[in-house]
Amino acid sequence: MKKIFLLVLFSILLTGCSAEYNLVIDDQDTHIYEENGIISSYDLNSISSVYQNEWPTNAYRTDEYFSESPEKIPGVEYYDVQSYFDSQYHVKYSYSFPSERFENSSGVSSGFYEFEKKYDPTTNITTLDTGIFSYEKFPNLESLTIRVTVFNEVISHNATHVNGNVYTWVMDASNFSTTRIMLSYVGGGTPIFNESDLEEKEESPFLIVIVILGMFLVFLIGVFCYNYKQRNHF
Repeated sequence: MKKIFLLVLFSILLTGCSAEYNLVIDDQDTHIYEENGIISSYDLNSISSVYQNEWPTNAYRTDEYFSESPEKIPGVEYYDVQSYFDSQYHVKYSYSFPSERFENSSGVSSGFYEFEKKYDPTTNITTLDTGIFSYEKFPNLESLTIRVTVFNEVISHNATHVNGNVYTWVMDASNFSTTRIMLSYVGGGTPIFNESDLEEKEESPFLIVIVILGMFLVFLIGVFCYNYKQRNHF
């Protein structure tokens, strides 16, 4: 009986899964949100929706392609997904988002349905607010670790741990239903695209060519006049 109990207990422990989510924010130079994560489980069924499937970067945000699929849809951008097995099943995914498109991230919205990214131009502050984690969607999830590295100056946060510019939240069954991730930093406004600047950039090489051709023409005229004077002994 004791052996049977231990076997059942062991099988229960092996059905859970864990996840790590990493995000690097550079919203001052490159304006890129570099996202990557890994989901691990002893039970393939618990992660079958993403294991060896294609995962749109904005799944759950658009009705047209709201979830994972075995084949890519033309015109849709997908995570780089790598699935493999050692002692567990693992799914690694990554994608680099332009800052202004990160709010549509599947990696965030799959667990935080109310996630918002807001920029206030009057204060020049960007705020990330995930809302409460939708833990009921992941009955087999035992732990979730979120690490956010920020190059911008952070104004406020509610991270569990901080190491330099790395902010970490650790979630498990004890706080899945109450954890809400919030972080604010300086900057993050979308770079203003000025069409006149583009026209100037497009015209400037042409103007350079015109100037060079004009100088060359003046040179040819000078040579012609010099030769003409030499031949006519002026």
